[in-house]
Amino acid sequence: MDIGFFYFSFIKMASFLDSLIQGLQQYFYSSGAQKVIVGVSGGVDSAVTFAVAVQSLGKERVMPVLMPFQLGKISSFQNFQDAQNLCESFQIVPRIIPLDDFFAPYMIHLPEMNQQMVSGNTLARIRMTLLFGLANAENGLVLGTCNKTEVMLGYETKFGDGASDISVIGNLWKTEVWELAKELQIPEIFITKTPSAELFEGHTDEGELGFSYLEADRILRALENGEVLEKTPVVEKIKLLIHNSQHKRIPAYILPLFSV
Repeated sequence: MDIGFFYFSFIKMASFLDSLIQGLQQYFYSSGAQKVIVGVSGGVDSAVTFAVAVQSLGKERVMPVLMPFQLGKISSFQNFQDAQNLCESFQIVPRIIPLDDFFAPYMIHLPEMNQQMVSGNTLARIRMTLLFGLANAENGLVLGTCNKTEVMLGYETKFGDGASDISVIGNLWKTEVWELAKELQIPEIFITKTPSAELFEGHTDEGELGFSYLEADRILRALENGEVLEKTPVVEKIKLLIHNSQHKRIPAYILPLFSV
């Protein structure tokens, strides 16, 4: 093993963590807010975001929220328990809001076509509506949990998990989030489990995308550095995803006015 590589990786993650802590502290204390609100799902992205928030602001200023849906079917018992255990490890009692009663009234008014996509995005938007509602009530700020890989691929729901007041890990690739989780001493289960937004039964991120996060990060890094890549199906798919999701990475388009 290359000891130098692992030492460099350790120093890099420590530097990233220090930057995130300082940045979150500066933004939070200049905002006049009293709390930050974060949805904790049982996945590594929300775990890292939550841990950074606690280290930055102290547990009394962090409100974790668990929002399971059809627990045991869509939301897994494992992820729900992992999320609870993580909160308890920081001596914080999470707010638990099951989404079952919220979901049905939405869906009866929505068309049945593309039901899986519509229902998944609706769940993500219900979650964010609740988080912002709690933020309003608590004079708080909502922390985003999307990483840079998801943002570049457009693998986030517009006005759902893609919405936030502060994007904590938005400059970290997925593979860097895994490394930062180790730096934060987050339990190994969060790092090794199969990534899933749990938007429908049997859903996994990589299954829906059609490629792994390791592949995505390698290709996205190369594209960002201006490298010329061989035209493989995965490379072309990632380029298409970047192109088609551009609208998610910019503010709402405002139509120009033409003088008469």
